[in-house]
Amino acid sequence: MRPRFDLVRVEPDGSATIAGRGQPDTEIVTELDGQEIGRVTATSDGSFVQFLSLPIAQVPQMIRLWVALPEGGRLYALEDAILAPAPVAETSAAADPQEVLSSVPAESPVTAQEAGEVSLGKDAEQVAAQTDDNGKTDQSANLAAW
Repeated sequence: MRPRFDLVRVEPDGSATIAGRGQPDTEIVTELDGQEIGRVTATSDGSFVQFLSLPIAQVPQMIRLWVALPEGGRLYALEDAILAPAPVAETSAAADPQEVLSSVPAESPVTAQEAGEVSLGKDAEQVAAQTDDNGKTDQSANLAAW
């Protein structure tokens, strides 16, 4: 019987829970990108669970399950689990809006008269008319218009 995943959950710190099913009382091997990272023996009903610590990576990773065949070789699960890369932290320059703004050249402001009159259109005027004192609109009226 091929092993299979029932659950793969990986936390941002790399803590992982992997659960599934396989042949009862058989050792199931877990690989991450081709390297063995764990072994667990399925219970008498074929279920198993592993708690692992995975390395945090900036590229996708693949988890595979397999069992050793009595005559040699491996019987792999039909499905693999693909782990998304860890999010990249923002740089300090992008996090500081003052630094970003200081690199933008200043231009002379354009007045409404110089740009010409801008019409909001009938739909925008209806939304503006439905805005209450707190700046909120009655969305049910907008949906009815559609």
